Amino acid sequence: EGVFIADAYGGSQAGGGSCHHTNASGDVALAWWKRTSEAGGVWGVMGGTGVFEGMTGKGNYSSRAPLPNGSWVNDWNLDWKRE
Repeated sequence: EGVFIADAYGGSQAGGGSCHHTNASGDVALAWWKRTSEAGGVWGVMGGTGVFEGMTGKGNYSSRAPLPNGSWVNDWNLDWKRE
């Protein structure tokens, strides 16, 4: 989930939000993300449940071109650990 702030021409100027990643057992990892340029942005782990409890991490993501339906696909660089 997230929000993008658009300019007068429909381009995105800023954005941020959160993601939750669920495994087959129902354990959840929570992360925040922030767009820093048209090329992508940064993210960080907020916490997790089950096997993700105690998880910490951060990284970068890069944006691909928008899909025809207006949605986006991003490539994430993951650097995390569980304490």
